Amino acid sequence: MPTLLMDASLARQAVRHFGLDAQLQILQEELAEAIVAISHLRRGRCGSREDVVDAIGDVLVMIDQLRTEPFMADELDASVALKCERLRALLPAEPVSGEDPA
Repeated sequence: MPTLLMDASLARQAVRHFGLDAQLQILQEELAEAIVAISHLRRGRCGSREDVVDAIGDVLVMIDQLRTEPFMADELDASVALKCERLRALLPAEPVSGEDPA
């Protein structure tokens, strides 16, 4: 079982109760709300920071629900690992602890 931010049994129960397709639809809607909230934050709208935090919280809850599906968790883990490797290749190497960075 992957590490989740929310209670795993609650996440599984939600997917069983509402169905995977319905939860994918909700995730899509929550992602759209996050996009709007981020746009508002970048334009300096009042209260938008809280809206971004709330929207991203909703997205994370929905992603956790999807991660209770074994096929989804495995594929997501593989995708995240690949993207982390790509990111690591773009960043400068961190100095090893105790080495002089100069």
